[in-house]
Amino acid sequence: MALFHYGGCFPFVQQLIAEDMLVLMKDLLSSTEISPQNFNDVLQCTRHLQTVLRSLTKLQRQQWVSLLVRILHHQASTNCQQVIVGDLQILWRTDGDPSRTFAEAEKQLRVLSNTASSLAVRSDLNELLWRC
Repeated sequence: MALFHYGGCFPFVQQLIAEDMLVLMKDLLSSTEISPQNFNDVLQCTRHLQTVLRSLTKLQRQQWVSLLVRILHHQASTNCQQVIVGDLQILWRTDGDPSRTFAEAEKQLRVLSNTASSLAVRSDLNELLWRC
């Protein structure tokens, strides 16, 4: 229920939500192996972050992208990877200069776009990177 009210709450509340979701994601991804439950919890965090996206600082967007790239490195499922690439596409579209803002992540994504096991994921990553 609270998720539907995030977009209309005060910016400082949105900032607190964003900070908490990023810390939670980082904690969930702290191990080298991402369990299905942790992945589902991370997806819930990303949904909350999407809701407060407009209030995220540049640093918070960079942290979010970094966490998403980490998931791509460890998540083998094509469906899971496509969900993560979709989140990356949202972040790329909302940033005025994604090549500069997400420069480090872009390098890692270029490598992944050549090594991903799924043609669909490679295609999605190439489309994302083409926008840079």
